[in-house]
Amino acid sequence: MDKVRICLNADLANTYGNLLNRCTSSKLNRRQHFPFFDLEYVQKVLPESQEIIKVASTLASNCYSAYLNGNFYMGISQVMDFLRLVNGLLNETEPWSLVNSADKQDRLDTILYVSLEALRTSSVLLEPVIPRTSNLALNKLNIDPELRTWSSAENAFIDHPGRSVLLDKGKYVLFSKLY
Repeated sequence: MDKVRICLNADLANTYGNLLNRCTSSKLNRRQHFPFFDLEYVQKVLPESQEIIKVASTLASNCYSAYLNGNFYMGISQVMDFLRLVNGLLNETEPWSLVNSADKQDRLDTILYVSLEALRTSSVLLEPVIPRTSNLALNKLNIDPELRTWSSAENAFIDHPGRSVLLDKGKYVLFSKLY
């Protein structure tokens, strides 16, 4: 039971749920939007995102292989490592310090884009193991059905129509911590 509690609290509640709440909070994402930028622009404005983009390019195929071989824990572990990388980006770039700087809005929006796209991709990849929770996260991000597919996760950070959708408003608790 302790391992389940630690996994739930550390990975699902803290890493996944907290990242979603941070990126969709009205304090950080005042316009409540899911911005989109092409990859070249992202790499120019946010060079710190290089590793995230690189990992995202193979994450879906790695998870698929793990799931296909019955190694669900390996797929889940890869997604959690990816989300920890994104959380690290937020800690490194401190987007909350950019909120009140009009001249830093592009950088803030780029950080939000990378983080929200990583959350969208991760939610799709976690759907086989936590379908209800993944659906809640995708609803929070107001993701269209055609962007909830495995092939859309394989094409993370690629132009998709309608990416500037408003976020679904409301408080979401993906996981309650176990004590």
